[in-house]
Amino acid sequence: MDSRASSEKARIYDALDEVLSDPVFTASDSLSRFLRYVVTETLEGRSARLKAYTIALSVFGRNENFNPQTNSLVRVEAARLRRLLALHYNRNPGASPIEIQLPKGSYVPQFTPRQSPPHPSRDSPPTNRPAIRNRWKVPQSAFAALGAVFLIGIASLAIAPLLSRLPADDEAETGTMAWERPPSISITPLQYDARLVQAAQARALDVEILAALAGFDFLRVYDFGSEAQQRRTDYRLEAHASQVDGQLAIHYRLLHTATDQVIWSQAFPHLPFDFTGNARRPLVSKVASILGRTYGIVFTDRYARMPPSDTTTIGFACIVDGYQYFNTPSLKTFQQVLDCANRTVTATPKSSLGQALKASMLIDGHLKGYAIGSMSEGALEDALQAASSAVELNQHSSQAYRALFLARFYDGRFDEAFAAAKHALALNPHSMEIRSRVGSAYILRGDFKSGMKLLNEVSTIADNHAAWLEFYYFLNAYHSGDQSEAKRHAFRASVTKTPLGAIARIIALHQRGNDPAAKKWVSYLESEFPEFAIDVRAALGRMQMLPAVAERLTDDLEAAGLSAKRLNTAHGIR
Repeated sequence: MDSRASSEKARIYDALDEVLSDPVFTASDSLSRFLRYVVTETLEGRSARLKAYTIALSVFGRNENFNPQTNSLVRVEAARLRRLLALHYNRNPGASPIEIQLPKGSYVPQFTPRQSPPHPSRDSPPTNRPAIRNRWKVPQSAFAALGAVFLIGIASLAIAPLLSRLPADDEAETGTMAWERPPSISITPLQYDARLVQAAQARALDVEILAALAGFDFLRVYDFGSEAQQRRTDYRLEAHASQVDGQLAIHYRLLHTATDQVIWSQAFPHLPFDFTGNARRPLVSKVASILGRTYGIVFTDRYARMPPSDTTTIGFACIVDGYQYFNTPSLKTFQQVLDCANRTVTATPKSSLGQALKASMLIDGHLKGYAIGSMSEGALEDALQAASSAVELNQHSSQAYRALFLARFYDGRFDEAFAAAKHALALNPHSMEIRSRVGSAYILRGDFKSGMKLLNEVSTIADNHAAWLEFYYFLNAYHSGDQSEAKRHAFRASVTKTPLGAIARIIALHQRGNDPAAKKWVSYLESEFPEFAIDVRAALGRMQMLPAVAERLTDDLEAAGLSAKRLNTAHGIR
């Protein structure tokens, strides 16, 4: 190799190191490995080997059975890598004299000389734009501050999922009904006075909010793009800083872009002017929970704007209908949502969210005892298959890992289940729903300490936790013998959505000596949840409740008046 070629090769490797040092790349090990692999293979004269199969084995750890014709892993990751490269170079226009590109339809990178951005002449008119409009043209000193953001553990966990929210290069959205796609939201930079907030801290907050919202599979999140791009998104999040009562306050508002209607606004006062990572963390968690959670601001507004579903509905509209089902479950709506999930995965086999919804519905049907055809026998097996497909299709989806956690848990594979739960929480540490599900699962298995730690975190962050969680707070108090606290949670538990709330009330009333009132709730349980009440032992067994805990519950239920026949069937507790 002549000296000129050797020098060019060294320059490309330097360009590669520069890209991989970007915080958004350091937060994604898999994409960093992908980029380094294809660049190295090309520079070392082995570009002919850059096929989906070899990349799957060498970069993503797949085995020899990997079939690129049926598994789109490499193609999807390549699309994410292209987006991340574009994001890097847009944010760092003068960072490197060589741009690394991955042409669409190929895994062989190209190396293109870049022109330095023009410097304004002395005679150029001033732009009169606020400094925050150039937010991402950041000097190296600011990147040190951003590095600290990732070290605190929030942005580093959630930047990787962001990339899967942006439209893929080869995804054509034209001709697709808007309701079939998750809603999109653009994040605009924090408006601030330099006398109140340091520039690096303001930038860090923007990144953390962006990363936190990007962890929610039900949002397509766009970072600080152009005003034209912001007009194309469904929602726009704006923020500004001010001084209130001698302290810093951050004001957020969410607008529906098409109408400029303010959907939500809230001020977060009493913040320190030294707005470090520890001070930002609770604010980021609160905003992410309010906007991103199911039944949150965006989800609720989207549901209100959607047309009624019918037998042709697919995609994200099915997910919204699914959560309405969980809010008011019935056998009829269960079948409608399951049909919707099946239509989605038939129409779009690569829909990770569709597979996750299918798994969740099958699991709920199993728990509620909805015996439809052969579903009662194979529901969990089908749910496991759907959840595994969801993870395979999108390994950065917290909802896919949530479905896998639930399927494994209710199949009795507890170690594997909690491993999947840990992964789901890592992908989206701001999801109160996932945290709630995992915490309640710990309590079902008798690990009250671990379960209550998670549920108490939910109560701290979420203004109003889900009513179904009250049963698990009740169960903790019941287990510890605190009858007063158990009764308080029993009468706050939902009784219209789940039979567990009725069970809590029956036992709490019985413990207080009010058996006439307890028997009224026994009648309610038997009339409203017959599939559950017909065999309570088997129902608690399907929930994987620890046998010792279930035995105590059923003993008290029988003493309160629930038919012994319903409690002592051949099924027993698994």
